[in-house]
Amino acid sequence: MAQGLPSVEADASAERERRSRNGISSLTQPAPGARPEFNLFSPMLSATWEIDLFGRVRRLAEAADATADAQVEARNGLALSATADLAQTYFQLRLVQAQFGVLRRNQAIAERRRALVRDRFANGVATALAVAQSDAQALVIAQDLPTLTTQQTRLVNALGLLLAEPPRALATELGRDTGQPALPPTVPIGLPADLVRRRPDVREAEARLHAATAETGVAVANFYPRVTLSGDFGFESLNLGSLFDASSRQFTVSPAVSLPIF
Repeated sequence: MAQGLPSVEADASAERERRSRNGISSLTQPAPGARPEFNLFSPMLSATWEIDLFGRVRRLAEAADATADAQVEARNGLALSATADLAQTYFQLRLVQAQFGVLRRNQAIAERRRALVRDRFANGVATALAVAQSDAQALVIAQDLPTLTTQQTRLVNALGLLLAEPPRALATELGRDTGQPALPPTVPIGLPADLVRRRPDVREAEARLHAATAETGVAVANFYPRVTLSGDFGFESLNLGSLFDASSRQFTVSPAVSLPIF
């Protein structure tokens, strides 16, 4: 919005100069008693204001605000994506831990069955085929345990990465199976249109569309004349004591109109 307001600048200078008697100053008649060396004090206040007759500045400010909103929504989208990855990884970890618990129980059952079959074989009740089948079943279950252990370690490290923690930093906290977290009894969804507008990517797209529309307005306004008012006001004096006298005042006012031809 500052583009629609006057631009004001302040400048102050103090100079010590010496003019050559054989230079350009020799073409003019110096005042009686004037010395080639002199001080020059010049404080100045300048202002420039573009009169926004056709909305160019307003549309520029609107486009800038919409672009800023799009950047905010892009950040919100990244945050939402990271949160979703965190939740999904956590649920996968609890699922793997639950599968690991089931597999350990199945392994215990398979070991008991294998011991029972071997006991029956020793008493002449079971066959060698039954012993081999019970051994194979226990071996298959045991082979699946390292795979689930590796998956659990990988998921714990993935959660640590998403939370900016070093590897295995959460192994103690997340290593114990606590089950899946409880889900809320009801989820307030609302109207489908309202649900869609909660998505940061949709709001980002709306903001970028808004910015593009405003930039179109800027391009259209550039076809019309631009009116600018510029002015300077200040003091200039060779002596510091008379710097702010009324006779030391100087000012310029310069309105300008520019119109693109092609």
